[in-house]
Amino acid sequence: MSEHAHKAHSDFGGSVIGRVIACPGSVPLCNSVPERLSSSYADEGTFAHALGERHLLARNFDAQQSIGDEIESDKLASKKIVTTEMAAAVQVYLDAVQAEMVKTEDAILLIEERFTLPISSAEEGEVFGANDALVYHPSTGRMVVFDYKHGQGVSVSAEDNKQLKFYAAGAALSHPDWPIAELELVIVQPRARDADEQDIPGVKPWPMDTFELLEFVAEVEEAVRRAKDAASLGPLLQTGTLLDGSNPFTAGSHCRWCAAASVCPAKKEEVVASIGLDFHDIEDIAAKSLPIPKEMGTDKIAALLRGLDTLTAWANQVRDYAYGLLEQGVAVPGFKLVDKVGRRKWIDNEAEIAAYLEMVYGVDGEDVMPRKLVTITEAERLVKARVTEKAERKAALDDLSLRFTLKDSGGRTMVADTDRRDAVPAGAAADFAGVNIDGA
Repeated sequence: MSEHAHKAHSDFGGSVIGRVIACPGSVPLCNSVPERLSSSYADEGTFAHALGERHLLARNFDAQQSIGDEIESDKLASKKIVTTEMAAAVQVYLDAVQAEMVKTEDAILLIEERFTLPISSAEEGEVFGANDALVYHPSTGRMVVFDYKHGQGVSVSAEDNKQLKFYAAGAALSHPDWPIAELELVIVQPRARDADEQDIPGVKPWPMDTFELLEFVAEVEEAVRRAKDAASLGPLLQTGTLLDGSNPFTAGSHCRWCAAASVCPAKKEEVVASIGLDFHDIEDIAAKSLPIPKEMGTDKIAALLRGLDTLTAWANQVRDYAYGLLEQGVAVPGFKLVDKVGRRKWIDNEAEIAAYLEMVYGVDGEDVMPRKLVTITEAERLVKARVTEKAERKAALDDLSLRFTLKDSGGRTMVADTDRRDAVPAGAAADFAGVNIDGA
């Protein structure tokens, strides 16, 4: 067994393969930066996967039965307790898998099946991954690959999703004796903001032509070859070109989760170009005389606004990179890691604490644990859990909203004109009558 088989994550795994294809130089560059410790968001996602795996392995499709249970896994740093919210999210995943399994009597379910892709430019076992869940129907030749996403900040589409293609290719090559007449890739993301827009809320399927798998494997082959070429440049990585004459770095949407974005030459160029200011060196930022907004024309203001998101994202990546250096014991002049001021919290069961305070100190139970109406979001979640038909669910939510809620004005905010919301009248224009907004 090669050393790669022991690694928890592959440099060419499913979660990063889209980035590798788009930017092969990111592979050796990511390996050159300190690895950050796991975040609370990542831990929560790992926890959700562990809960789903637990139920699928047991062929138990009712996550509600685990509420209050402690989940222990070698993928988790510590035991975690299943909450109602966690169970509700994972239930969407379990329902999707179960709905697929009952389509035939001979359905085969595989959970967290590990695979390797035979890539000639990689070492044996270097390109590997594992499917969250895979359902195959021998009688019909239908294969369905599931990928569970617990995050809610970024909605992930199943259409032409390279991570899902990677998992599908791994499943197909691991089972060459399984003829595939129909292939479907499914993203399950119950907490995404657009979850209710799907026919089945939180479930996003995409049918894929099986012939595309061979094309995709060839695409992975080329990406790995270019990444290996980039790695061979060594210290010249950030300034050199690949053997085929191409630039190993390309900035784009894939930079969002790239660990090396803060030190990437292509990302730096994108940031500089996006804000329209000629910073030849990072030290120039502190010394640069920045333009005053009211002295800028509206075209310049618009260009600067379009670049702020890129600049902010890059700045956050720089901060994360510096944090990782400090975690590894590398000195960053003028900065250090300190413990946050912790907040006190109860260590025992809340009901037990309330009972103790009432019994020992005579504190009224209602004062300790006052009954409180849940939030609107939580109430809607409870309704959704009980009203399963889509039209009825929408009617129920509309009834709840019209009958019991109101919406205060949240003020105004500025967004790109691609935003779906209608523009509000520019009623405040008179307040700026004396301001030269065009810079003339």
